[in-house]
Amino acid sequence: MKYLKIIIVALFISMIPMTAFADGVQPVSRQDTGNGQIVLTYDLPADTAPESVIPATFTESGYNYTQTDISSADLCSADTINVSVGKNVQSTKKIGVSAFDKTIGYDQDGYSGTLNRDDVSFKTSVTGTKTIRKPVSEMQKITGLAKNDLSNIPKTLDGLWLTATEWFDQRTGESVKGFTQGTPGPYYAVAHYSGAKTETVATGYSAYVTYNGTAEKQTVTGKEVTVTYAGTAVASGGTQWYVAAGFVIGGILLILVGLGIAGYIKKKRSVTK
Repeated sequence: MKYLKIIIVALFISMIPMTAFADGVQPVSRQDTGNGQIVLTYDLPADTAPESVIPATFTESGYNYTQTDISSADLCSADTINVSVGKNVQSTKKIGVSAFDKTIGYDQDGYSGTLNRDDVSFKTSVTGTKTIRKPVSEMQKITGLAKNDLSNIPKTLDGLWLTATEWFDQRTGESVKGFTQGTPGPYYAVAHYSGAKTETVATGYSAYVTYNGTAEKQTVTGKEVTVTYAGTAVASGGTQWYVAAGFVIGGILLILVGLGIAGYIKKKRSVTK
């Protein structure tokens, strides 16, 4: 009688319907779109293949559902940093801030963004010089002269030499030709000087400006998978025949295993006695 109870319990367990679950996750949202269609949304780890955890088909509430469409989108987290980048420009001519773009792109270590030129930070410097010698000419007006005599005219001016002199009547402004020692003044003279001077000139320039802004890095933390299923009603009659047959076969197997165990135990006890 004891072994018969064990067999009956085993048979009862074998007849309990078993529900198959997909390995892994449950949907985070569900939407009934009508016409027997449902849309399920799953949040999965970034390295998980959707087909490994999301069922292609399943049965629920009297409907068989079959996957008809699946799409995936990355789930990301954003990390933002402040960025300051300096930029130099070299030229043989003097440089203004307009030589720099107003904005530049930033792309480094996974961070990207747009930086703006900081005009206040602009500065320039000379990177090279050379000495040149060039011709120079100057004029000097000398007034209140009693006579038009070269002795009253300086022969040099700032390192330049006197090359010509023009004389004028200071009262009338008319040009005076030749020497007029007998004619009283006053006169004024325009003295012309010429020569050469050395000068240091720049041969190169460097300019610097800073660009400031923010850059953002997107890190993939997972994926959102959207699956569309088409549902069809299960045929009337409840559990399909092959499922029922499976339960019956399972029950018979359990009965046979139970009988074998019971016989083994009975035989072992009889040997012991």
